[in-house]
Amino acid sequence: MSWKKIGIVFSALFLISLTFVGWVKANGFDRSLRVAVHDSELDLAVRVPVVFVRLGLNVVPDRVLDEVRRELEPHSAAIEVFLDGIDRCDSAELVRIDGADEYVRITVHQGCLRVDVEGDAESICLEVPLAAVDAVWNRIG
Repeated sequence: MSWKKIGIVFSALFLISLTFVGWVKANGFDRSLRVAVHDSELDLAVRVPVVFVRLGLNVVPDRVLDEVRRELEPHSAAIEVFLDGIDRCDSAELVRIDGADEYVRITVHQGCLRVDVEGDAESICLEVPLAAVDAVWNRIG
C-alpha cells in the first residue's frame, strides 16, 4: 500500500472520529449519571455514561414501562411543564427542606438535575444530566 493511500485512509478515519465526537457531545452522550451513597455500612460512588442509560432504556420490558406510565399519567402535564422549563434554566434551587433530622435539596446546575439527601447517619447524592431525564421521559411518555 502506498503512503498516499495510507494518508487518505488515516484522514478519513480522523474526520469520521471528529464527526462522531461532535455528535456525542451535541446529543449529551458525553455526560454521566452519578450516584453516591454514604452511611456507616456503605460507601458507594458510581458514574454511568448517559449513553448507557439511553441504551438501557431499550431493554426495559414494555409491561414495566406501561406500569410506570399508568402511575405517572395523572402528573404528566405537570412533568411536561417542568421539563420544558428546566431545559431553559441554567441554575436554580428547586426544593430545599431543612428538617430536624434530614436535609433535602434539589437543584439544577449546568445541565444537571441534582438531588441531595442528608440524614443523621447517611447521605445520598444523585446527579442526572437533563439529557438523560428527557430520554427517560420520552421513552415513558
